[in-house]
Amino acid sequence: MLTPDSKPAIARELCARHGLDFRDTVAFGDSGSDVPLFRELTHTVNGIPSIAGLSAVEYRGNSLLAAYRLALDLVAVP
Repeated sequence: MLTPDSKPAIARELCARHGLDFRDTVAFGDSGSDVPLFRELTHTVNGIPSIAGLSAVEYRGNSLLAAYRLALDLVAVP
């Protein structure tokens, strides 16, 4: 059964399978079920006020492109 606590484990497994570093993962959240993932990652974009304190940046709106641009700023290499 998929639970909110499953999200970090699934993300870790997918990163390992594809040769990616979990610490570089960007998570986009829109519900309380994203809290476990947001607690483990630093590159996070939140879309709801109830988990505002857990995200690196917040986005309010309906543009996936705008949310994606915020995420790009999080992982930009100087």
